[in-house]
Amino acid sequence: YQDVIDAMGRALAGEGLAPARIEVRRTSAGLSVLGVFCIDAGPDLSRAVTTAMAALSREALPLGEPVEAVGIEVTSCSRPDDTIYAVAVPLRVAIDFTNGDTDMAGFRDAWTLIQ
Repeated sequence: YQDVIDAMGRALAGEGLAPARIEVRRTSAGLSVLGVFCIDAGPDLSRAVTTAMAALSREALPLGEPVEAVGIEVTSCSRPDDTIYAVAVPLRVAIDFTNGDTDMAGFRDAWTLIQ
């Protein structure tokens, strides 16, 4: 999956969400591929989250078992150990969104907060 992880990192950087890193770890959504980046809380947070989730989902097509979810973890730029927001979506929903089988509303409705 290294090629996919690299592509996800480039996708976030291409959206101006750098520095970012991609992590694979078990979350409350199962085995998840997460884009981790910092942004300070404010009006840009919602846009950044939506942009990042869409960008990661576009790159998730080659993923399969054992990966169960794709998501993001947003940290504070001034306090990198502080998580502001973390959310994931089931891999199947991410792929359906990318393929046009799920619209943005359905995509966002499937997001769950993760730990």
